[in-house]
Amino acid sequence: MGCRALGPAPRGPDTGPAAAGGTVPAMSPMLWSLLVPALVACAAVAVARLLHRFCLRGGPDEATTPIAAVLAGLAVGLAAGPSIAGRLAPEAWERIVQGGGDERIALQRLRSARAADELARTAAGGTVDEETAREERRLRDAAHRTEREHAIAAWRDAVWTHRLPRLVLTGALAATLAIALGRTVTRPRGAPGGLATLNLVLFLVALPGGLGALLLDLRLPAPEGDQAALLEVGARTALLVAVAALVVGAVPHRGGEDRAADAAFLGGGDLLTRAGNLCTVAAALLAAIAFALGVGAAAAPAALPALLLATVRLVPRPSPAPDAAPAREGGGGLVAALLALALLGIDAVAAFDPWLLIGLVLLAGDGRWLAAILALRLPAAPAGRDDDELPDARRDRAGGMLRTMRFAVPAMSAARPMLVLVAPAIVAGWLPGEAALALVAAIAVVDGTTRARHLALAQLEETERELDGDR
Repeated sequence: MGCRALGPAPRGPDTGPAAAGGTVPAMSPMLWSLLVPALVACAAVAVARLLHRFCLRGGPDEATTPIAAVLAGLAVGLAAGPSIAGRLAPEAWERIVQGGGDERIALQRLRSARAADELARTAAGGTVDEETAREERRLRDAAHRTEREHAIAAWRDAVWTHRLPRLVLTGALAATLAIALGRTVTRPRGAPGGLATLNLVLFLVALPGGLGALLLDLRLPAPEGDQAALLEVGARTALLVAVAALVVGAVPHRGGEDRAADAAFLGGGDLLTRAGNLCTVAAALLAAIAFALGVGAAAAPAALPALLLATVRLVPRPSPAPDAAPAREGGGGLVAALLALALLGIDAVAAFDPWLLIGLVLLAGDGRWLAAILALRLPAAPAGRDDDELPDARRDRAGGMLRTMRFAVPAMSAARPMLVLVAPAIVAGWLPGEAALALVAAIAVVDGTTRARHLALAQLEETERELDGDR
């Protein structure tokens, strides 16, 4: 499993201007590690507000439109990360953003010295017998291996120390987003529908999660090079984190999605809420197992947002009064900031895997939609509190299928819960670059197409009315 989530491949010895302090302002690495994440987050929020105000305005219930937040996060993250800034000024970017430049140079010097020593010994030849020469080589290899391990550990520790403030900020923003999402989840009003809920949960977990795990296992390459040392966990832990993001429960946006399930079937909103709660608990359990497998202080800021998200889903707020004014949907600024902070450590060029990216984008959106449709179309999957009040999809194929499709659309709105889990894991170094980039793309596509889903819901409802009028 390759690790390309933390910037360009190591470069040559310190002959660039950053090594001499020429192009980078004289500021300690710790100050840069504190300043850069805050500036990147603030820049993403500012760009999102500007886009919302001048280009991509939304409805009165939106503080920042999803597409504005997504575009701002992507633009700022790519510009400040290794994809653009890391290529335009690699030495400066390494010192300011990634850290560990001096330690990486020391590691490269050690490898160069080793290669020069071997070349000199080969050119000089020797008079000792073959067995003695073999023993000397074994001792030299052991000494070099020990030195290299110490140099890699020093490089890893330097990068981790530089990354810690960004991880703490990302964890705090993800926790804030989890609380904001919890404010939009209301308590189910009807009686529990155990069989229908369990059926929906099984499909929502098995289809996106199972296919996602298979795709990740097939597409992610094995670790290679010293950059793999910066990946904080093993392949199994990274796989669990990615699958947890794919199965987390949806939180429908306002403006149509939050009412679509109830409009499709009586009690559909309650069914979707209960299923989302259970899916979020399953995702939190997977994330907790992954965090337990991880080692080091990264577990705390990376694990808390996932656990907090499950908590706020299990303790939802009461349903608002029918005459209450709708609350303004927030979280757009948090989405922009978290996307930018995640992309700050992803080299989008080096980590680009088109098949993995397309696969995870489809599973995160259309995969959830298809899973909800399949779950509701099974004979053992009632979709309401009173079957007599529900048009049976098997008796009324056209209208029933349209209602099923409308019910399933809100199940796609899991981009922001996914971001709560994914962003801290990426910053903590728990996801390889290929998986990190694919998940960020999935979040961006699903959240950025919110308005398109609203239009699709309106079109489905209009088509259903036309069919009802023809009967």
